[in-house]
Amino acid sequence: MVRTDRVLGTIQQAMEIERFGYGFYNSMRPFVKDTKGQKFISYLANLELQHLHWLEEAYTKQLINMDAFDEAEPTNMSLIGKDEIFLVDNMPDMFKDFDPVGAIEYAIKVEQKSVEFYERYQDLSDDDNLNELFKKLVDFERDHIKILESQFESLKNNGEWEAPPKH
Repeated sequence: MVRTDRVLGTIQQAMEIERFGYGFYNSMRPFVKDTKGQKFISYLANLELQHLHWLEEAYTKQLINMDAFDEAEPTNMSLIGKDEIFLVDNMPDMFKDFDPVGAIEYAIKVEQKSVEFYERYQDLSDDDNLNELFKKLVDFERDHIKILESQFESLKNNGEWEAPPKH
């Protein structure tokens, strides 16, 4: 059986991933002058909020279903680490001289790191619902990568933003 603190810690890290994604897209929004680009960035930010909401629900459910905290030494929670996922060394200059192609390329890298994180922990728990949530997040993040890659190609090839997908 997987330790409760490890499950909760993993969910917390996943929540940080989604919070960062939201913050990244929300910070990008003012630099995008194109209306289609604004809508696209808003769409991505809203997806991150939706994922955060799912993870918050999973965290609460884990707390409710828990009998007691484990009394053994806590598990070391240095999983992937936010710095690795978000490539934070690039963040200070990300919006200094805003380049939409570079920003989308960075977003693709972040989404790829998110997929790696979710894949690594998609079978973490004895809770099938939690495992299913992580599998669902892997699929959604892969979809985000496809959407971002299409946007990257459009911006790179013709300088035009594509409209966000209709869901």
